[in-house]
Amino acid sequence: MHIRQSDHWKESAMRMIINPMVHLCKTLTALFLIILWPALVNGATIFSDNFDSCTSNCTLTTAGPPSEGGWNAWVTWELTATVGGVTHNSAEITSPGRGGTGKSLKMWKAAGVFGDYAGLNMMTFPGGGTYDHIFMRYYIKIPAALSSSQDYKLWRLMTNSGTAGYNEIYLNYYGGTWSIYDGNAWQNVLTSAQYNSIRDGNWHCIEFEIGISSHTLRLYVDGVVKYEDKNRTWHLTGNLSGMQHFFIGNTYDHTGKWQSGWQAMEADDFVLSTTYVGPVSGGASTPPLPIPKQPNPPVIIQLQ
Repeated sequence: MHIRQSDHWKESAMRMIINPMVHLCKTLTALFLIILWPALVNGATIFSDNFDSCTSNCTLTTAGPPSEGGWNAWVTWELTATVGGVTHNSAEITSPGRGGTGKSLKMWKAAGVFGDYAGLNMMTFPGGGTYDHIFMRYYIKIPAALSSSQDYKLWRLMTNSGTAGYNEIYLNYYGGTWSIYDGNAWQNVLTSAQYNSIRDGNWHCIEFEIGISSHTLRLYVDGVVKYEDKNRTWHLTGNLSGMQHFFIGNTYDHTGKWQSGWQAMEADDFVLSTTYVGPVSGGASTPPLPIPKQPNPPVIIQLQ
């Protein structure tokens, strides 16, 4: 078949036009991915708070939540106390935060005070009760002088189950250890020796992985697995829907048999995610994502 010279010219002209267009499309695609990458990376985040953006209600004085939003309310059972001539709110979001910059949540404790619920109350997870598998990452700073003999509750997660006794997970400081309870037997996840290794006044990364239908319970400390159960039989039912309190609840006898002087356990850089988060070096983490205001306050739950 005879091809005319004009046809070769047309083909060459088309290649000259198409090739730059292909390169342009590739370039635009690459730029789009670069711009979109932070959103893709953070796409698994359900909620985060580094506490740095709090400007009002940053200390526990009223039930109104801290100003950055996302938390539903402070627990106001115990507001302030004076010990040794020094007065503290039971919970304060103040400087400095992790890394010496920003702010952190400080839970103040001293003998005879703050033995009941005092701190951030239940947070309804964005999206409601739709989470079957979560990762909860936060940094914690435990002073060596904080009482090691006082048993107390740490956080409590809730599910959307309507059956009492089947809708909560506790993390407790119990007999010098950290233990999980969800209505069945206590499960030790951090031994006394492991706990004492992080009760040193330094920041440590804590991350819990909880999968209901996947039968998973895992605890990472500073990125290292300290406890793992990939075949856990959960007693609770339903999907994870919120947090009743973070990150210290009441002491077991509600009296607060803490050490003689003030000590503050601190938390910072909280992230709730559907994928593993892990430690972040340096100071504060990425600023919290904007969380829509809840249209209605959460259902009141009787604290025990």
